[in-house]
This record gives sequence, structure tokens and C-alpha cells, in this order.
Amino acid sequence: MVSMKRIIPVLFLFFSFSAFSQKITSFTPDTAKFIKELDAYFQEGSANKEDATKFVENFKKFWQTSAFSKGYKDYVYTTCNSFLTKKLKPYPYFQNYLIAISNFINSKQDFDNLEKWHELIEKVLKNKNPKPIDNFLEMSVNLFEDGVFYKSPSFEWYTPQGSYKFEYDSLPKLVFQDFTLVGRNPRYDSISIENTGGTYYPTSGRFYGKGGKVSWLRTGLTDEVYANIKKYTIDCKTGAYSTDSVMFYNPQYFDKPQLGKLTDKIITQNDGRLTYPRFDTYAKRLEIKSVIKDIFYDGGFSMRGPQFVGSGDLKNPARIIIKRNNQRFLEVSARNFIMNAEKITSDNAAVKFYFEKDSIYHPGCNFKYMADQRKVSLIRTDNGLQKTPFSNSFHKVDMYFEELTWKIDSPKIDIGFLAANLQGQAFFESQDFFTMDRFNVIRGQG
Repeated sequence: MVSMKRIIPVLFLFFSFSAFSQKITSFTPDTAKFIKELDAYFQEGSANKEDATKFVENFKKFWQTSAFSKGYKDYVYTTCNSFLTKKLKPYPYFQNYLIAISNFINSKQDFDNLEKWHELIEKVLKNKNPKPIDNFLEMSVNLFEDGVFYKSPSFEWYTPQGSYKFEYDSLPKLVFQDFTLVGRNPRYDSISIENTGGTYYPTSGRFYGKGGKVSWLRTGLTDEVYANIKKYTIDCKTGAYSTDSVMFYNPQYFDKPQLGKLTDKIITQNDGRLTYPRFDTYAKRLEIKSVIKDIFYDGGFSMRGPQFVGSGDLKNPARIIIKRNNQRFLEVSARNFIMNAEKITSDNAAVKFYFEKDSIYHPGCNFKYMADQRKVSLIRTDNGLQKTPFSNSFHKVDMYFEELTWKIDSPKIDIGFLAANLQGQAFFESQDFFTMDRFNVIRGQG
């Protein structure tokens, strides 16, 4: 098959062809005469005669094949004469039209769709502004060649399969049924909606979708993690969309689907992290008995790519609870937790170990739980509230050290310093020696 898009030079500069339009008032509906008239028209209307000649010669090769049957040629005669009436120039109008119909023939679509396409061309031509027909033809070139219905330097939207039809309701539109919608950028980052349908309006660059499934497979999760969506609108030039009232499924955390909002965007962070698709539940608080084995969670729920983001606020922070002997032993409170199957982290978490009526407490340290080791790590730094000591009410001392670790199946808690700190010393200060001056120094106000 001949691919017109690949073999035709696409850059022409033009002179006014008002003088030539007096010579050609219509194209002759004859195979040989049409090509000669087309060549003369391109020569007269193009600044670059060599490129004009190459274009017509390449088109002629396909025009003379059996694939370009009489039915197709009849539409070409009629449409090119309509272009003449509108005084449209060889480039981009004639060139894109001839490339598009060649790509259509190569795509082996039903002839009915060609008829509908030409009906839309005639309707769009009624617009006094030539820009709509320019946009429509440019879209058609890409659509018929590789299913791309929107293309810009930043994004492409296309269908790798599925059927579509042309319709008109004061504006031209493409109607898709039961197909996979894909968006991608030049880096080949992509998003998709499966089993969807909808309508695309070339004049606005908007796609109005209905139904579909958004999978988290591209983030590395299983096909059991997905969202069913209802209605959505995509402004194709943005490469993103949001939609409400979606049902989110993730059997790792939930026995039943969660209702919320979905946002997806064609992007990958520079460090390779995936932070989309995103889901935010409408429920302010959810209880998950085993967010990771033996780890209880209470708080808001969001997905950021493959990661579960637990959330709360100052008055009602999200909580992680770990039990020992069926009793609450460690409670961790934070405005945000980042979780996946391997670990849970928070950069600023209040922690409290319970010993009957006593406790060990810190108001804001780094928290990490490693699932494979079943190990808690709490790190205290010299930054802000984190340099506050651990408060031990049982021994009535404030404890100054860098790291506390606890393997949750062990009765022992270890305290000490990070591996890189070879000269660290731990300090234990009796709470009986507390002074406000000392407290202000710890807070950085002394």
C-alpha cells in the first residue's frame, strides 16, 4: 500500500493564485485530465515548484492503482471543485484532503464512512473562516492513517482499535463506541480508558466520554486495582482529566468498592516515579484492619499512582495502630502517610508506645515501617519539633537519641544512633529537672 503521508513533502509557500483561478474554474471528472489539471493548479499556486511536482507525481501513483476505484474518484472530483469554489489553496487544503482520502482507502474502512466524512466536509466548507476546514482535514489525515484524532506537539489522543462514525449537530463530530481511548506525549508516557465510548469535537478539541475502566496496571499493580467511571470530559490539549462519582476497586485494602474522584494525567516525574492515576475517596475516615499484615489504619484514603496516601488534618490526623498481645501497643498519628505493599512512611508523625498507664511519646519524628522485616523505625533529627526528646513517663526521663527500632514480633525495643553516626551519645534527662528555659531552647526559641 502507498502511504501518502510518508512520501509527500509537506511544506509549500504560496503566491496569490487569483490570476490562475480565471483559467481553471472546475476539475474535469476524468482520470487523466484531472491529474494534469491538478498538476497545473499546484504549479501555479505553489512557490516551491519542485515540491509541488513531487506531490502530484506521488499522488498520481496511487491514483492510478486499482485501490483508488471510481467511487473514490467521484468524491475527489466533487470535493476539489468545492475547494475551488471556496478559493482554497493547494496547501494545506488540497494536499491534506488528498492525503486523507488516500489514507482512508489504505485503512480499508467501510465506504459508508467515506460518504459521512464528505458530508461533513461540505458542511464545514460553509463556514466563511477557512480555519475549521483546515483543522478538520489535518485531523482526518492522522485519523485515517493511525487512529489519532487529536495531535499537537505536546499530546496525542488516539484509538488503537474500535470503530467510529462521522456526525454533525451544528458542529462536526466523531462518535466512538466500545473502544480504548489512549493519550500519550512525545516521551511515550500514556494513559488509557478501556471499554469506553464518547464524542470528539474537532473544532474545540474536546472529548465527551461515557463509561469505561481505568486500570492501575501501568503503575505496577495488578489488574484487580481499577476504577469504573461514568461521564468525563477531556480537553485534549491539556493531557489530563478529572471525573466524579467513580467506583474504585482495590481488594488489598477494601472488601467493597469505594466512591470518589479520579484524576489522570499524561506525565511521569523526572525521577521516574508514577503519581497517576489518582483516586480520592469521598469518605473522610475509613478503617482498614490490615493495610499491611497486622497494621490497622484509620483515616482518609487516596491513591497516588501505586501508592496509598493516608490523610487527616490537625484535629483528626490519620492513625496507624500496631497491637501486641491483642492490645494497642504503638499508635502513630500524622496528617499524611505514604504506603505500598513494602512500607509505610511519614516525615512528621506523633508516636506513642503504651505500657499500661505509662507511655513513650514523641510529637513529630520520621516514621517508617518495613513490611518484609516487620520492623518499625523512628528517627529524631535536629530540625524543628523533631529535636524534641522522647518522653518516657514510666522512667520519668526525657531521652535524647537518634533512632528507635522495634521488630513488632519482638518484646525488645532498641534505641541508639544511625549507622553513619560513629560518635553518637544518648542522653537521659530526669523530668524533675524540667525548666521553661530548657523547653524554649529545644523549640529553638531560646
